[in-house]
Amino acid sequence: TIRVWLKRDSGQYWPSVYHTMPSSCSCMSFNPETRRLSVGMDTGSICEFLLSEDYNKMTPALTYQAHQGRVAVVLFVLEMEWLLSTGQDRNFTWHCSESGQQLGTYRTAAWVSGLQFDVETRHAFVGDQSGQVTILKLEQDSCSLVTTFKGHTGTPH
Repeated sequence: TIRVWLKRDSGQYWPSVYHTMPSSCSCMSFNPETRRLSVGMDTGSICEFLLSEDYNKMTPALTYQAHQGRVAVVLFVLEMEWLLSTGQDRNFTWHCSESGQQLGTYRTAAWVSGLQFDVETRHAFVGDQSGQVTILKLEQDSCSLVTTFKGHTGTPH
């Protein structure tokens, strides 16, 4: 289940709303401006919900079939209206969050465990299990490799 807990005036947290998912959740991202909750699943799909202003209702919005296997990281970028994600299938993908359509994908050297995005430059920083950080320049429907750093050894945790 996904549960939303609200901090009450007493300082204690109480459950507000919950939603039962069809399979296990592996990661999530929440945008407070849009109240959009993006949930990565073990099945490779990403389920998006919109939370009501009072946080007492979760409305399903879109479901993306983003990966073949567990979603590792999901990141919503409001400025671009993009949903970025990585999975155990070694793919980094980005989708249009308005239409749900996949815009692009990039195959990484190993399973990705970290992801950050710089809005101004449209650079994605993709960290994988081999210790590499790949920097990609994203466009609406394509990406280009900027560089790869191989500065880490071992598996990041």
